[in-house]
Amino acid sequence: MHNNRLIGGLIILAGASLVIAGSILPWAKLETMLGSVTKSGTRGDGVITLIAGVIILVMGILVLAVEKYRFALALAAIGGFGCSLVAIIDLVDLANRTAGVNSEFASVKAGAGIYLVLAAGLVVISGVVVDRIGAPKESAQPVAAAPVSYACPYCGNPAKQTDRFCNHCGARFQQ
Repeated sequence: MHNNRLIGGLIILAGASLVIAGSILPWAKLETMLGSVTKSGTRGDGVITLIAGVIILVMGILVLAVEKYRFALALAAIGGFGCSLVAIIDLVDLANRTAGVNSEFASVKAGAGIYLVLAAGLVVISGVVVDRIGAPKESAQPVAAAPVSYACPYCGNPAKQTDRFCNHCGARFQQ
């Protein structure tokens, strides 16, 4: 296992844990003169990011545990990107929905959970990048052997061993 694979895998695991935590934490907070109310992520899109966080966690374990792990790395990257995208979409949606609500009597703010999911998705993606930076180059595929060349026994011009006839004199080769 190359060193960056270990570091990248651990970063992916940390990011997955943060996605899971952020999915459970509050994503929105309504503050009024009478008190405040929070909405946890699991009462909305946080369910999606929670499931994605668990999948990313499993993929991080696979990155560290199995020899051929590129599929796990790809799924972790997709999951990290998806979690960040969900958080961004929800932040924009929250801002649009509460544009006229914020006043001196009541205000709506994004909670810590949504920001944590956004950052954690980026952490997962950085773990994938760290892994790929230090990955050993893929070994080259073996090249098929070129046909052996030899000379035509009748005229002496070059011919391939797979030829049935000489390209110069037209003589038929015995196989």
